[in-house]
Amino acid sequence: MKEPFHCPAIPALLAAFVVAAGSASAKDATRPNIVFILSDDQGWADLSTGATNFGHPSDFYETPNLARLAKEGMAFTSAYVQPNCAPTRAALLSGQYAPRSGNGVYNVGSLNRGGKNVPLIGPPQNEDVPAKSTTVAEAFRAAGYVTAHFGKYHVGGHEGGKSTLPEAAGFEFNFGGGKAGSPPGGYAARKLDGKWAFMQPLTPALDAFAAPYDEAYVRKHGVSPEMIGKPKHLTDALADAFESFLAKHESGAEADKPIYVHFWTHAVHGPIRPRADLAKTFEERKRAHPSKTGHDNAKYAALISDLDLTVGRILRALDDPDGDGDTSDSIASETLVVFASDNGGAGGATSNRPLRRAKGTFYEGGIRVPLIARWPGAIPKGTHSDTMIHAVDFYPTFLEIAGVEPPKSQVLDGVSFAKVLRSAGTVRNRKPVFYHFPGYLDNRADPSSTIIAELDGQRYKLIYHYASGAPEASEMYNLSKDIGETSNLLEGDVSKETRAIQRSLTGKLHAWLEQDTDGWHPVYPKDRKTGKPVPPAHL
Repeated sequence: MKEPFHCPAIPALLAAFVVAAGSASAKDATRPNIVFILSDDQGWADLSTGATNFGHPSDFYETPNLARLAKEGMAFTSAYVQPNCAPTRAALLSGQYAPRSGNGVYNVGSLNRGGKNVPLIGPPQNEDVPAKSTTVAEAFRAAGYVTAHFGKYHVGGHEGGKSTLPEAAGFEFNFGGGKAGSPPGGYAARKLDGKWAFMQPLTPALDAFAAPYDEAYVRKHGVSPEMIGKPKHLTDALADAFESFLAKHESGAEADKPIYVHFWTHAVHGPIRPRADLAKTFEERKRAHPSKTGHDNAKYAALISDLDLTVGRILRALDDPDGDGDTSDSIASETLVVFASDNGGAGGATSNRPLRRAKGTFYEGGIRVPLIARWPGAIPKGTHSDTMIHAVDFYPTFLEIAGVEPPKSQVLDGVSFAKVLRSAGTVRNRKPVFYHFPGYLDNRADPSSTIIAELDGQRYKLIYHYASGAPEASEMYNLSKDIGETSNLLEGDVSKETRAIQRSLTGKLHAWLEQDTDGWHPVYPKDRKTGKPVPPAHL
């Protein structure tokens, strides 16, 4: 039986962070604020910096604040999440792979999004992180942190009802988080009573920031004057809410408590509804300077820009919580800021080149995302790491950095990368990254299990497809040499050496699927004709 995750090296690691932090106090170094910014559908190459993508920045999108974050912190080039929104959020909140009982979210909606003519039938699944799961927010709140959620949630309010929404999942404050996947409306609207509000099911707490743009606002935040009197954009309202929350916290009775924040934007998920002034700017730029990287969607570029401006506002708020221009109250050195995306860029909205395919697939374009972490004085500036990170790794990493005890009743599947954050040169022999997907996501993904593992200094991916019932239908790629997954090593004449690698990866994948540990029960599709479940990946 697998023991719950534990961190025997926490004291030594924290001592190292204290030394690295220099002038930061011991209290600040051992109990940092954590602000986790998660964008929605932003691809690996959807940044104007090449720090997170092996030097493949966009020539059209503008993300100067994310570039600043990378210069002031550490950029990761091999960060993996799930191929679409809900399963990534479930993994982040629970610290568990989908087959674990505290998660159970494999896909958005259902596992039968392939129509009635596909050969297999997907099993039932969760849409919510179960109420019995101890979320990362609950772990931090129990440790004395003030917890807040901003923006998209998506993994509560379905079969679990109110018991799985943010307020019941460890977040003391919730600005906007509900069950919706797509951004409701995009802009605030005037109600019959004359008040401004955002469309349901966004929580009413966000409505306090729904008033239209006024002269003071556009002057303060650099918004075009043409927006005065126009409805507030959802992305800007979330930034307003964060600034208000931080100012009240730092001046309030609980100012001595650190904060744990999820700032999970709806941007850049479709439908693409950017702020009008930014859309105009990028339409003009598109005509003057067409993209050569496939990033030619001006509305998408505008939404990326607004997202980046929001990141800048978060960083400025940490520098000056009360917004009075005096940074003597800065909490930046006491705050770990992490930025990532919940899946790869959506097909049709952006290009993920040089990665293959897009959101919804288990190719690199669907699951590899940008990741940046900054903690001034603790994380070395301008550093990079190519260690593999998976969504399940964030939960144990945050706990280890903050010295928070992991839940005793819950297995965590992730592997902390806290030591890597302190030193990019740290050798982190991470066990393989796994995926199990027992259903269909339209034409983008069919029932499959996937492993990404390093063997003899090379990184390989094997995708085992269940519909064929034969291991010969697997795909295998050497990601170290072929990041674009252009050459399936199992096609054509296959060498003995390649077959040996396939056997090794399939064996590891089978062992992972068939493990006997707490709460582990992977589900499999059934054959449509016979009604029998297919067996797990095998040789």
